[in-house]
Parts: sequence; structure tokens; C-alpha cells
Amino acid sequence: MTTTRFDDYVLGDTLGQGGMAAVWRATYRPTGEVVALKRMLGHIAGSELFIARFVREVELSAKLQHENVVRVQGYGQDDEGNWFLALEFCDGGTLVQLLKRCPRVPAPLVALMLDQMLAGLEAAHAHGIIHRDLKPPNILLTVDGHLKIADFGIARSHADQTLTATGEVIGTPAYMSPEQALGQRELDGRSDLFSLGMLAYRLLVGSNPYASDNVATSILRVTTGPNLKVGDTLQTVPPLLEGVIDGLVVKDRDARIPSATAARALLAPTVAGLRERFPGIMRRFVTDPATTAQAIVRACAADEVAAARACLTASPARAVVHAARARDLDPADLDAQSLLEKLTTLHGFQLSVTSDARIAAARAELDQKPDDPVVLRKLANLYRGAQNPLEAARVLKRYVALKPDDAMARRQLEELVGADDVAAFTSTFAHKGPNQLKTGDIVQGVKTGGFAGRPVAAAVPRETTPHPTKPVARTGGTASFGGPLIVAADGPTDTMSTTTKLVLAAAVVGLVGGGIAVGRSLIDSGNAQVDRNLRAVENLNAPLVHMVDGTQAPFLERALQSARIADWQGALDAANFGLSADPDLGSRTSPRLLIVRARARAQLGDSAQALIDARLGGRLAPIGSPERAEAEQLVSQLQGATPDATPPLIPASSGGSIPP
Repeated sequence: MTTTRFDDYVLGDTLGQGGMAAVWRATYRPTGEVVALKRMLGHIAGSELFIARFVREVELSAKLQHENVVRVQGYGQDDEGNWFLALEFCDGGTLVQLLKRCPRVPAPLVALMLDQMLAGLEAAHAHGIIHRDLKPPNILLTVDGHLKIADFGIARSHADQTLTATGEVIGTPAYMSPEQALGQRELDGRSDLFSLGMLAYRLLVGSNPYASDNVATSILRVTTGPNLKVGDTLQTVPPLLEGVIDGLVVKDRDARIPSATAARALLAPTVAGLRERFPGIMRRFVTDPATTAQAIVRACAADEVAAARACLTASPARAVVHAARARDLDPADLDAQSLLEKLTTLHGFQLSVTSDARIAAARAELDQKPDDPVVLRKLANLYRGAQNPLEAARVLKRYVALKPDDAMARRQLEELVGADDVAAFTSTFAHKGPNQLKTGDIVQGVKTGGFAGRPVAAAVPRETTPHPTKPVARTGGTASFGGPLIVAADGPTDTMSTTTKLVLAAAVVGLVGGGIAVGRSLIDSGNAQVDRNLRAVENLNAPLVHMVDGTQAPFLERALQSARIADWQGALDAANFGLSADPDLGSRTSPRLLIVRARARAQLGDSAQALIDARLGGRLAPIGSPERAEAEQLVSQLQGATPDATPPLIPASSGGSIPP
């Protein structure tokens, strides 16, 4: 960049005018280069502060040589002493102009645009420059599909802290970070990352929820209330992009994705895949936004329909989630509509927000406590019980973002959206670092699903082919949308001994790092088939019985905690997982789990299965024990009789069969 003379530029059309400068399209006579010429307005020429900021823009912009930052061609002062700045001319206009032609941008294009903007920000931050005013007017485009960050007029270098007074708020409130909105002096690159996250959110959703005609209102919205979650508004966004944007717009900057480099690294697999699949798509988008966006949306909807068809048999709940995404992307997609109708009719899924009073109460509680994991877990379980996989997935995703080590919740989310999606979404939490378990975390783990040990590795994509089986008994109840847990009568023989399995289970479910660790193998067993050899064991020696009890204890505690807060679906799930560790029902804990499961089933309207569980729990409980008395009372209640009027239906002897 060199000092140039204002008279060397031939002014053309006016491109715009702001509070401190006007911009023209101009031609530089010596070379014929077309530039955007920005000149300070005369009425502020006497303001030392504005002059200092204008000069600083010149100096900071001159440092940045990057394809995603607007290049400075020259600068100087005109004959009247007004400063001017010549910038490369971006022939694609501003992001504001593009959004007028395409108010909502499809997720694949947002990922590509966000990657470019992050690259420009990465270059600025590498020079110690914080932009502080990232918003649609300051993002320029070229017809070849490049995005460029412009207007470093209020940018600040780490080395220069002299032009902003403490408590002075400069920027655009709807896009500024909470710390910037509060007038904090010590800003860093994470403030720009928040602004860029809000810009990406605006592209996806079509509006900025913090925007207001009143500056004070905007600042209040930015600085208070819960973090924005893309999934609360759109459930069609790829999980990796969703996680990155959610990680950028966190109000606590210490919990934010720490750098543009880190955010780009997370997006890299998605961006590489999109560039390979849609070569030159950004160039076409800048030229014809509406048509290009429509083509992308239809391609994404077709992908979701294909994904739904691929899991129709294995996971109807996941299929309905994919089909609903396709419908939301392209309401005119007849394949998506047909799939949804078939799935809801065949499996009884409820895709609308239910009017269930318990759900309404939990939603109201969540409005008051938006980041409370207990409330989120309860609401997710209620949606699962109501057969609403869309809402269950949305709430579970919010819960997993808070509690990524909750293995049961991760598994349930995988059942709804797939292991690959969960792995991609949770990979964006890596910047938070390994957290040490505290007492409260341990208690919360017992309440809501257990811990898988820290750190948790990303889920490995896998394909499972169930063995052909002959269902003979239903020992686990309905643990998920996937259907009942079935014991196989004639599945393949497993060569692992029962003793080995119990030892491994007890070893995995131990105290790891001070927290309760629930191994993935145990979680998988809760939804997989329990092999015939494990069922066939009749006599367990005392040490193994203790191992089973130890394995079941966290699940019993979690089931009891869920029951205390009337989270009956959660109690049912926890009891099912606990019972899956003891298919022979030989432990001392199994009768208690059966009784809890009976109460949960009764509350959820399955009185017939509840009666079976109550009878079986009483049958297995020791004579004269509180558990046996509780089971007898529950059996009588379920039959509509009182203990005094009806003899106990559970035999006093330890032998014989369970009464029908």
C-alpha cells in the first residue's frame, strides 16, 4: 500500500455514505484499477477522535494481506485535508444486498461462508487486530464467490488501547458480544467470534433475535437471558455446523470456542465435503442467490429422504426425524410427506407439540431454568414417553450439550439422530477441556443418566445387523423409541462366559476419576439382545451376585430419583437398564428395580405390564421384607382391590410359578 493523491482518482457512482465517510466507485488513473474510494466527511474533519480512528483503519488494514480481507490500494489526504482510503472494489456487493435477494441462506452455503469469514478473522487476530463491528454491511462479496471483511474503522490493536474510554460502547448492539455491550475495555478475539456466530445465525434463521430499534433493548437482550441454540429454531442444520454456531454465540466468553483457528478446524470436514460435492457453488450463489439456494435446499431434502428410507426398519424413530427434516426443508417434497404419514400412522408418533399437562409444566419450568439439566432431562423423557421423537431429539441435544458425559442420554440421542450426528455435534465441545467431576456432577449423573468417564471419545460410526431371533420373553420393557427389549430364543451362541461378562461389567461400572462411570458396553446391552448363555445361568456364586448388585446400584438410584420428581419415563428407562445387567433376576437389587418399573409403567398407563412387574418383584423379594409388602400392596391397587379384601397374589414359598 502506498500514499496516493486524491486527484489521481476519477469518481464514479456513489456506493454509500455512513456517519463518518462517503464511498464512491472510482478509477485509479495511473493503472486503470477500479477501487472503492472512501473519504472522510467534511463536518467531522475537525474531530481528532474520528481522524484518529480513520487513520487507524488505514494503518490496520495495511497490515492485512489476505483473500478474505478487503485490500487497501492507497490512502492520503485531499487538498482540503480530508483523509481518504482506496480499497479494492468488490463487485458482488455487500451481504446486506445479498440477503435482500435471499433472506435465509441454506446451511451448506452458511458453512462455506462462515469458513471464509473465519479465515479473514484468523488473519486479523494473528496481527493482534480485533474488528469489533462484524455485521452484514461490513462483509463484501466478489462475483467469483469470495467473502471479504471490510471496515476496520473501530478496530483495535492489542498494542493500542488509547482510543476507547472505559465503559464506552462502540459497535452494532445486535451483533456485539455481551462483554463488548457492557463496555468492557479488555476485549479479545473471542468478542469477534461471538459477532461472527450471530452473523451466521442470522444467515440461517433469517433474523437476529437481539435486533431492536432501541439500542438499550438490544444491549439488554445480548447481555441477559439464555444462550441461543440453533436447534431450538431449526432442526435441519447439520450437527457440526449447529455445534460450531452454538459454540460461538455462548454469552460466557470463557465457554466460547476460543479462536477462529479452532472453529475452522471443527468445520474443516464439512467444508471439504461441500466443496467436493458442489464445486463453484459460492460463485453461482453470489450471481443468482435465490435459484442456487432453492437447488441446495432440494438436494438436502433428498438426502434426508434417502436417510429416512435407509433406517425405516431398523429405527422408525430416526426415520421419522429424517423425514420431518426433509419436509421442513422442502414442504413441497411429496416423498417426505408420504413417509411421514406412513410412519406416524404405523408407529403412532406424535409430531406436533403435545397438550400433555406434564409436558406443559416442564416447558414452563424450562422457561424459568433454560440451562437446568434436570429439567431438560425430564422434558426429554416426557417427549419420549409421548412418542414425539422430534421434540425429544431437540431437548436431548440441549441436555447433551450441557452433560456430554451422560452416556445414557447420548445413547438415546443416537437412537433418534444417529451415532455419526451425535459424534459430530459433541466434537464441537472439545474446546471446553476436561472438567473435573465434582460432588454435584456425581449426584446429577445418578439422577439423569450416569457418566461415561472423562474424557469421552467421539462415537465411532458403526453398522449393526441384528441377528434373526424368536422373541420369547419381554424382560426389559420399552426403553426407547426403538421398541421393547427382546430376549432371543435361538440367536447365535456367544463364546464369552457369563462370569467374564459380569466381571467386565462390574469393572466398567466403577468409580472412575471420582465419578460414576457407566461403560458404553453396558449401555448398549440395555438396548441390544441379551444372549441365551447369560439367561441360562441359574446359580451365581456370592461374589458374582455382589458384582451384579454393584452394577445395578447406580441405575436403581437414578430410577428412584426420577420417580421422586415424577419423571416416570426416566424411571422406566433407568430400571430397564439396571435389569438388563441381571437377566436371571438373581440379585438382591432386581426386585426393587421391578417394583420401581411397575410404578413407572402404572403412571405411564401400562397397567397390565405394571401388574406383571409388581407380581414378579414381590415373588423375588424376601419373605417379610418391605419390598415384598410394597409389591403386594401395589398388586392389590393395580387390581382395583385392597389388601384386606384380596389374599396376597404372591406365594409365600420361594418355589412354584408366578400366578397368571
